Amino acid sequence: MKNIKVKISDKAHQNLVNYKLENKLKTLDESLDKILLLMKGGKIKQ
Repeated sequence: MKNIKVKISDKAHQNLVNYKLENKLKTLDESLDKILLLMKGGKIKQ
């Protein structure tokens, strides 16, 4: 029974890590888009 609990918490932890990673990548993508717009001389939408 203990092994099952460990597996579940490992999976939950992995999901959390993946979620945080995806959020960071999304934020990074948005930042890159803003930088590219600035380089083109475009206006940034807030």
